[in-house]
Amino acid sequence: MLTYTVTTLKNKWNFTFDEAVTNIIKTEWGQEYDFEQLLEHAIVHILRHRRQIERFLIKIKTAH
Repeated sequence: MLTYTVTTLKNKWNFTFDEAVTNIIKTEWGQEYDFEQLLEHAIVHILRHRRQIERFLIKIKTAH
């Protein structure tokens, strides 16, 4: 996942603030994000799933 992220962002590290907020991306689910919003969404999404997996593992361990 980290390698994919680095590869995806390789040409975008030097975006100016104006480039980041004017580069609008329409997602497959219909939402429109600027580059900064989409990057933030992606990071938070991963963290949310991490918490879900951690809770799931705790439930499995306590069930046995």
